[in-house]
Amino acid sequence: APSSWRARNGAMGEPKPGIDPLAALAAALEREELPADPAAAAGQVAAALVSRGAEGIAQFLALRSARTLLKLAPAETAPTLCSEAVVPRLLEVADDAALDEAVRTEALTCLVNVLFASGTGFVHFDAAQGLERITRMFKGASPPLRLHRCARILNIAVQHLETGRSRGMPGAKERLAGLVQDLSIASTTLLAYLVRRAPGSHSKYGLLLGSSDRLDLALEVLSLQFLLAAQLSPADLASDSPFAEAFTQLGLVLCELLLLPIDLPRAAELKSRVVMVLSFMPPEYSNFLSANAAFPAVVEVLERAIHATVLQNDTEASEGRIIPPLMVLSKAVEASPFARAAIEEI
Repeated sequence: APSSWRARNGAMGEPKPGIDPLAALAAALEREELPADPAAAAGQVAAALVSRGAEGIAQFLALRSARTLLKLAPAETAPTLCSEAVVPRLLEVADDAALDEAVRTEALTCLVNVLFASGTGFVHFDAAQGLERITRMFKGASPPLRLHRCARILNIAVQHLETGRSRGMPGAKERLAGLVQDLSIASTTLLAYLVRRAPGSHSKYGLLLGSSDRLDLALEVLSLQFLLAAQLSPADLASDSPFAEAFTQLGLVLCELLLLPIDLPRAAELKSRVVMVLSFMPPEYSNFLSANAAFPAVVEVLERAIHATVLQNDTEASEGRIIPPLMVLSKAVEASPFARAAIEEI
């Protein structure tokens, strides 16, 4: 995809070089050239973001500049760009259906950087009902890139709530439980749609052969599923649980992903992410793997992880690569004699 804002957003018009200081700042940041005073630049960008007069290309440039400043100089710029004035404005822009799609998506990207840069940013995000608004956007019909940004924000929000729960923050436990239930169902529905309704003639493998935005979204949703699965208890998967139907659907979709040909573009990355999710699922999930003959795919992920570790001589990264498939296989062996027999035959 084109990297410059001009190539990506030419339809919104061109700024006047040498006249608009915001355009000059955006052009420098596009080249990852920090201004001499990042904090002052953040103030300039924040003023443009909060101003109701900034529209079209000016609004887009302010958003692009804000997220780049937060990326390149978070310590100097976060106090201004993660403030009580700016964060609600970013949510407002992202949620405004009347605005250009590129502007709305850029506002979400900026929010991702806000939440990464500062815990205070999450406080202001939460106070502006950001979690509820982003969840609603995630559950709605939106282009893949915007949904990807929503999923990334929800990933960060789940981690913040988990931290709050571990520290005994009032209400964090109840909010996290409600969010897990809501997002488990929504993310499973979206993942199933991405896997089974991919456009194009290669419908069976459309996720891997189609738009990279759809694949990136599927990977981000799997990351979200991984965080959600870590919050589950065995009772959550009981037949009378609100999760039961969603996680039955999820088990089937994960098996479909595992059975994709490994030689397709980015299939190995996708399968590794699936195994990460499965490593946190209860042992009962081995029934899905047995019924769909998916254990060879898990073993293949393990073999590739071992091979990559040996080739790269990277023992520090080996734990993240090798342990998830081992956990999946180990839990399956303990949970089911049928799974044990299937694994021993591989």
